[in-house]
Order: sequence, then C-alpha cells, then structure tokens
Amino acid sequence: MPKILVVDDDPYMRRMTSAFLRSDGYEVETAPDGREGLDRLPDGYFAVLTDFQMSNMNGVDLIIEARKHGYHGAAFLMTGDPDSLNTYLAERGLTREEFFSGKYCNSLITKPFDIHEVVKMLQAYKPQ
Repeated sequence: MPKILVVDDDPYMRRMTSAFLRSDGYEVETAPDGREGLDRLPDGYFAVLTDFQMSNMNGVDLIIEARKHGYHGAAFLMTGDPDSLNTYLAERGLTREEFFSGKYCNSLITKPFDIHEVVKMLQAYKPQ
C-alpha cells in the first residue's frame, strides 16, 4: 500500500485529509510540523502533502531540506495564502516557477481544496 505523509499544524486538517486518503487506499502517517515531517521522510513515502505556514519549520523549508537529504518522492505544498508564499519564495531566492517545476515541489494545492482533486494529483505519482 503506498505511503503518504501529511504534514500540517492544524489537527483537523491532518485528521480529515488523512482519513479521506486512507479511505482511498493509501497508508497515511501525519506530522504536526515541518521538523517532525523531515525526520520521518526517509521512511519510504511516495508523497508528502505539507502545509506552508507552520511552526518549527514551514512547508517550503521542509521540501527543500527533504530534497537536500535525498527524498525523491512527490511533494505537494498546501496554502491558503499564496501571496505570503510568493513573498517567502522570493526571500529564499526562488521563483514560483522554479520551486514548482518538480525540482522541489510538484504542485501547489490552494486551500480550501477539493480532496478529490488532490487524490487525482496523487494518482499521477502513485507507484505501480
């Protein structure tokens, strides 16, 4: 069963997203922040779904650090505030196009989102 890591500081979002993904046949684990998510990523996840704005380590930094440490799975960033994301990427010296090119992140998921659309995105990266 394919494993997904859901990283979000909102317990409701973690619970609802992971429950739906489990009902769709995925094995799902969760982490409450980017630091804990980064610690778990070497555990064979084919995808990570992470919120942008979190304490300890945000989703952008989680994805960048995961790539530096050899994570090769899919990465999806969720945010309800795309303007803050653009500002943060610029502060990191990254363009939105570069970050979402697949080099770091595969796609942006804007909150609120349709979980069925997220499942469609995940299916494109699901190991066969």
